[in-house]
Amino acid sequence: MKPNILFHLILCIFLCSASFFALADSVAMHPAVGDTIHQVLAKPAANSTPINMWDFPNYHPLVVHFPIVLLLFAAFLQFLAHWRKELNTAVLILLFFGTVGAWLAASVFDAHPDSKMLSAEAKNIFHVHHQFSDYTTWLSTIALVLKIITLFIKKGKMAVELLVLLFLTGAAVTVSVAGHYGSYLVHIEGIGPKGNLLKK
Repeated sequence: MKPNILFHLILCIFLCSASFFALADSVAMHPAVGDTIHQVLAKPAANSTPINMWDFPNYHPLVVHFPIVLLLFAAFLQFLAHWRKELNTAVLILLFFGTVGAWLAASVFDAHPDSKMLSAEAKNIFHVHHQFSDYTTWLSTIALVLKIITLFIKKGKMAVELLVLLFLTGAAVTVSVAGHYGSYLVHIEGIGPKGNLLKK
């Protein structure tokens, strides 16, 4: 597959994803009156309150899934790019958006629990979660810089590509660990849903 075809394919995926989220938000403005998917677009009850994304107490869950998927996919394609050079363009695009997403999830849209309300175990889990998210941002950033360098060099390019694979694999591992502990905080400790135990 040629790089420009691959680029357009990935662009279509992003546009379809954006359309899906827009549709999901518009559907959410019309709450279902029953339990089946066929009733999602039914007329809302008289006392129902419209739901939209601005009602979320925190946007970390909306942002954090992008770097998880993009970095894992980028690491996989970087491995395949050793045999299929045309995949390098896709790797660069996925790595760029994955890195940006990682920084946004870890800084701008970071969720800060109220430490006074947390158990000792929850504090420890949050510390590990935050630590691995920091590892992810730095590993993916280094991988991105190295990947950009490969665009301008010929001598030693293979060695740099192997370093990209190394750092990307590290980022894939750390983002998976961070995601695991993040889900533990949400589903076991109950931190986050409806803004529970988060700083206001």
